[in-house]
Amino acid sequence: MEIFKKDNISNLNDSIISPVQFKKIENIYNSFTNEIKSTYLKKEKLITRLVRRDLEKEVLIPSNLNMAYIDIQNKNWSECIRHSSKVLFVDENNVKARYRRCFGYIKSNNLEKADEDLIVLEDQIGGSADLEELEELFENCKKKTKETNNNNNNNTGNNNKNNSRDDD
Repeated sequence: MEIFKKDNISNLNDSIISPVQFKKIENIYNSFTNEIKSTYLKKEKLITRLVRRDLEKEVLIPSNLNMAYIDIQNKNWSECIRHSSKVLFVDENNVKARYRRCFGYIKSNNLEKADEDLIVLEDQIGGSADLEELEELFENCKKKTKETNNNNNNNTGNNNKNNSRDDD
């Protein structure tokens, strides 16, 4: 590879090759070095991203899990969901985050989303006492929502009957 060093190419130009050949060799040399630099920079960026992602996991996951726990204690369901979702974005298999987000969904009455998380949790920790407790909470919430909807429908029906009587 000594022949491709810039100084050697100049010496070659003086002795054995034409200026056109020299320019071709110089272009090859430049493209070769640019390719090496580019490859090095790409690898350096990749390594930096991987290190950053590992650091994010080391910091982001435990801190957001703790925040989600505090949000549950404070009954701040939307923040619990947000913090748990951040963890799941980095580690989609994190059981604690999925459990806490599911709990937040149930408590905020977002049963559709809670059901999605329950399905994943069933695959991850099926049969555990914690999951059974969460499923029971889900079912109770579902019943309350159904009862509330039925009561609202009955009240709406009664209001319509009362309104029709007033017209008479």
